[in-house]
Amino acid sequence: MIARTTQPARRFLLLILLLLLAGCQTGADVPIGGKGKILLWHGWSAAEAEVLDGILQSFNEIYPDVTVISQALPADELYHRYEQAARLGLGPDLFIGPGAWLPPLAEQGLIQDLRSSAPRTDDYLSGAVASLTTHDGRLYGLPLALRPVALYYNNRLVATPAATLDEWLVQAAAGQSIAFNANFQPAFWGIQAFGGRLFDEEGRVVLDQGGFANWVSWLLNAQSAPGFILSRDVASLRNLFFSGRAAYYTGSPDDLQAARAALGDDVVSVTTLPAGPNGPAGPLLEVEALYFNWAAPPAQTRQALLLAAFITNPSQSTTLMRETGRAPANRAVPVDARLYPVQAGFAAQARTAVAVPNLPQTALLVSRGDEIYRSVLEGVLEVNEATLLLTDEVNDVFGYARREAPPPACQAAGAISLWHPWDGRLGEALAQLAADYMRHCPGVNVLVSERPSAQIVDLYSRPAPRTNQNDRPDLVLGPSSWLLPFVAAESIQPLTGQISAEMRQRFIPVALNTVEVENDLYGVPYWLEIDVLYYNSQLVSDPPVTLAELRQKAGEGYQTALPLDFRQAYWGAAAFGAQLFSPEYRLSLVETGFVEWLAWLQQAQRDANILLYDDLASAQGAFVAGETAMLVGPASVLGALEAQMPAAALRVTRLPAGPQGEARPWLQTAAFFMTAGLPEEQQALALGLLEFATNSANQTSLLTQARLTPVNVNVNTENAPIISSFLQSVSAAYAPPNVPQFTAVVENGPRVYAQLLENDVAPLAAACDFTRRVDAANGFPTAPADLPPECQAAP
Repeated sequence: MIARTTQPARRFLLLILLLLLAGCQTGADVPIGGKGKILLWHGWSAAEAEVLDGILQSFNEIYPDVTVISQALPADELYHRYEQAARLGLGPDLFIGPGAWLPPLAEQGLIQDLRSSAPRTDDYLSGAVASLTTHDGRLYGLPLALRPVALYYNNRLVATPAATLDEWLVQAAAGQSIAFNANFQPAFWGIQAFGGRLFDEEGRVVLDQGGFANWVSWLLNAQSAPGFILSRDVASLRNLFFSGRAAYYTGSPDDLQAARAALGDDVVSVTTLPAGPNGPAGPLLEVEALYFNWAAPPAQTRQALLLAAFITNPSQSTTLMRETGRAPANRAVPVDARLYPVQAGFAAQARTAVAVPNLPQTALLVSRGDEIYRSVLEGVLEVNEATLLLTDEVNDVFGYARREAPPPACQAAGAISLWHPWDGRLGEALAQLAADYMRHCPGVNVLVSERPSAQIVDLYSRPAPRTNQNDRPDLVLGPSSWLLPFVAAESIQPLTGQISAEMRQRFIPVALNTVEVENDLYGVPYWLEIDVLYYNSQLVSDPPVTLAELRQKAGEGYQTALPLDFRQAYWGAAAFGAQLFSPEYRLSLVETGFVEWLAWLQQAQRDANILLYDDLASAQGAFVAGETAMLVGPASVLGALEAQMPAAALRVTRLPAGPQGEARPWLQTAAFFMTAGLPEEQQALALGLLEFATNSANQTSLLTQARLTPVNVNVNTENAPIISSFLQSVSAAYAPPNVPQFTAVVENGPRVYAQLLENDVAPLAAACDFTRRVDAANGFPTAPADLPPECQAAP
């Protein structure tokens, strides 16, 4: 027979149990002389508890009048046991637990704010202290160990871990697969890598400023990349890494013991997470903390603080690191990577980590963030829609207005001169930009001038004069292909230090890549330029997906116009597997698929329905007139095509893939360049215009009015499906490296197509001649033995 107790009886038994667990009422054994007992609770394993007991014994030897009683509780029960005891004013004086316990315990008033006790915190990593501090300055514990998410890797599979996100994807594609935790909090680290943050100084969610959208977009693209296993199922991810099937795993120190047990101590390594385009990864800095009971009287708290300082001092922190594997929060502890490689990895990651924001809105943000990640990665929500939804929802709940406050009145005064090479719709868009800015800043006069491209390039390919600059404007807006000659001539100035991190995060990262040289930013992108396949749906209902289908369509009578410019035609070379440079920036086209692309073009030239053009205006006219069913052309002609064709007819899709994979169109931008040597006040005026031109409102106007592809990631393209398709093509685009060796490619590129199609030179001979010329210009030896084997017998 089972005895059943009444409700009052159960409550009485619970009280007796809590009294037994507490051991004694907090502070009851502390006499005035400073002698007494300290009760410490923890949830450590038996082996870890043995190490801790050794530290406590050392403390007792130094302070023989203070007795420390250490009590181990099951780790999964510690929180609730403490919560129950503390509500009755009972429980330990001190207990060890994760930083995640701070918000719920502090909200209930069950842990002590240490500000009045003024503990010394300078010895700890500042981010670790900040993770235990609330938004109103209350300090609710002292950090014991650092527990950030970091990058685990199997050193039998990975010789050199990836330092950047780009390197990471390359390694994954090469077989070093990645098990990636896609829950919001473990995946938070990439937001900082793209320049973003969670909150502003007032506690408003600011995920809609660009960094978050860029990070989620990167994840969306990465999940379809070979070897990148992105999941919210942590158990499955752990199993992939523990079984040796994944080379990388994003995890916390909680995973270390199991990883070592599965793979071996000498196989498991830890390093910092890959950096992004805007800086290092920034995981939330979780810590293991020492908490203090709210009910402890001041004398008892002083004893507990003395013990906490002892446990976390350099000597004891070193012991814990050596014996239990904990990364010390005490920054005075040297973490020798040769002796403690794993702990060094976590410690290094902690230095770029983000302090956990102990705000009421954090919990909602994390829970809704999990749902948003899932919705985007499963294709339910578009990235910008999801970003705005998450930002607005949390801000609404906590009383923050959705819309930003209106910008302060512009106080700038002066004149800015701007040159550009465009007429027609693009020229009108720039005139509109100037007019809008002058309304925004009534004291500024913007002088916009259209100049021939050749004139601008010739002028800025010469060094800027040291004194008289009257022949040059303040700003030039032109294609990013102008960058290298302008930088070589030192006629434009770097903007790295003048573009804030907040402004940088608004840009699609690859757009900034187009105007960077050796990590210095020399321009500000304004719109994206990428080639796509336009087609007339009234002539062809199903556009070709592959180059083979394009030839098939030509055989059926559908005409297609393809460009012959080296940059615009590069997409097809990439579809055959071509790679422009070797790691040493020597031309590597011959041995990687370029010859096959040239052969395809030479055969296509003989087909009456594949038109190879070098005059975009003529090809565009034929497409508008319906003479050509399909046109490979730049995104910037969209507005002109929409103005001349029925809306129901004009369609856009990706360029046809080849036998070696996706087409990779050449990515450029239209970018602002600042003339070198401008006075500081003139630079400030010019920067004001650049900030205005690239904010989300004006980038949205650029999309809707000029039909150009924005570089600002915060622009919502939900109602602009064609522009949205352009942006989707960016993930497969080729952004050429801005290195000196690239200049010879551009200068010699037209020759290879002229030889092939005008002089009927064999594809291999044309490609080898191109290689010799480019390599010679770049200082590489070009003797037959130094060329690719395919060229050594070529004429």
